[in-house]
Amino acid sequence: MLRDQNIPDLRRPFDRSNIVLTQPELRAVNTYVLPAGSANELDQFEEDQEPLSTEDLGELQSLATESDYISLGDRLLVEVKATGMYGASLDGIANNGVIDENSDDPGNIPADKIAQLNNRREGVEISLDAERYGGANHGGSELQFGGMSDSEIYVLPDDTADQWSTENESLVGDTPTIGGAYFIIDTRGTNPFDNRPKENDILNFEVEYQSPDGERFQYNDYSIANGEQPNPFNPGAVEPEEGIEHYPYFGDRDTTIRANSSFEVLEPTVEYDRTTPDGDLVVPAESDGKVTGFTTIAPGSDVSIQFIESEGPNQELVTIEDVEIEDDRLFTAEADFSQLDPEQRVEVEFYSNGRLVDNRVIDKRGATVVENFESPARFNITSAPESVTVEQRSSLAGINATINNTGSISDRKLVEFRINNETISEDAVFLSAGTNTTRDLSDRFVTLAVGEYPYTISTEDDTATGQLTVTAPESGTDITDSQNVTSGTNPSPVDQSSDPTDTDGGDTDSDPSIFGAIGLRSRDVVAATVITGLAHVLGFWS
Repeated sequence: MLRDQNIPDLRRPFDRSNIVLTQPELRAVNTYVLPAGSANELDQFEEDQEPLSTEDLGELQSLATESDYISLGDRLLVEVKATGMYGASLDGIANNGVIDENSDDPGNIPADKIAQLNNRREGVEISLDAERYGGANHGGSELQFGGMSDSEIYVLPDDTADQWSTENESLVGDTPTIGGAYFIIDTRGTNPFDNRPKENDILNFEVEYQSPDGERFQYNDYSIANGEQPNPFNPGAVEPEEGIEHYPYFGDRDTTIRANSSFEVLEPTVEYDRTTPDGDLVVPAESDGKVTGFTTIAPGSDVSIQFIESEGPNQELVTIEDVEIEDDRLFTAEADFSQLDPEQRVEVEFYSNGRLVDNRVIDKRGATVVENFESPARFNITSAPESVTVEQRSSLAGINATINNTGSISDRKLVEFRINNETISEDAVFLSAGTNTTRDLSDRFVTLAVGEYPYTISTEDDTATGQLTVTAPESGTDITDSQNVTSGTNPSPVDQSSDPTDTDGGDTDSDPSIFGAIGLRSRDVVAATVITGLAHVLGFWS
């Protein structure tokens, strides 16, 4: 019946209750990663496992790791904090654990129902795509909800409470409501994408409630008196405005809102902490050996590492089961490697067992077995002079060292020359095991004052010391501390009218540095200006 002012009421009510209306919210979208597996399973290695249900949400969250990237093959978990779309997504489902608490159904929303919601003019759009980020040769990747199985996409509504509502909790009532949803996506194959994402793609998961400014959702005219009821999912009276649909719970002053989260797609990779310059894994021949590193695959993944003899018929030497991938994706694998011989050629394979058969080997490379794990490559200085005497302006070629790699693997390490506690030369030197090289300062020239200076030649493993004695030149002006010693790489021509004996430009207070004194290459010395039979080198006449 209608009361005054056309207010609806009941003629003979026998009970009364309040209906609380709250404004729908679209709060946030968060992305997580899960170990590889089917979308609808909590642990694919557990036998006779029931499909995921709303009762598993707590454990599902505990296994997930929040992340801004995913390795292809892992599962993507998208958390949508939103209210106001689940009734439409469950339309037509008679048996569902969320709708009927007595049902044995797990309570999931079939992916086809999400596709149906997107296709209806309900103003709700749920998408995951990389099309806007793809280049000219990239067809884009878009998540397909229609026709996908539960093992490819699985959607679980969170009916534990309206936990993200900004309203007073007392408004919600005693019965839990759906306050969000979790989208679980298996990325091992092409499905559920139209095109499989590629490495470095940026995927964006977005939920949108659309509403054009100044308009609202409306039904066609109908007569309640004649028993007519509108189709709840066919507004009819209003058309989308420039592609923007009308979300049914927004008024004419509400406009489109959205929430999204982006993440990067990576290929699964492994980086070991101890490797040779060629990339081989360094393995200690120890009973309590450790192999450490980093991987891009999801924490908690089922991983094993196998060491196989290269020259044998795939003879398995050592297998490390249940390698734990920590939350920061670091791993430590411990095993008895004492049976491995330093002369043995070994290959190592890093397996992720939850992936498809062809993609389970994440990394395969050679392994070098060493006895001294702390210093498998050792750069020893086997020859270096204890003292060197050099005239001013002469080459420092006499300061030299022979460096031998006495370790068992190739490596690249720094070799440093220091004079008077200042670095003169520092270079990275590569040496294979058992080889040597000689380094010197032949491209450096002395402009230090007469005197004695300590020098040091060092590698990361060894050090040699000596004494440099600088003597006065047989001809030319002596270099003293009070003179301004300069070292331009290309001296400017001297003014013909200037006094060629004025080498300090009138400034006698400058203190020469080691870099200024020695940091010249041989080609710089050749750049001299010949004036009246004299060569002007490094600011001095000789």
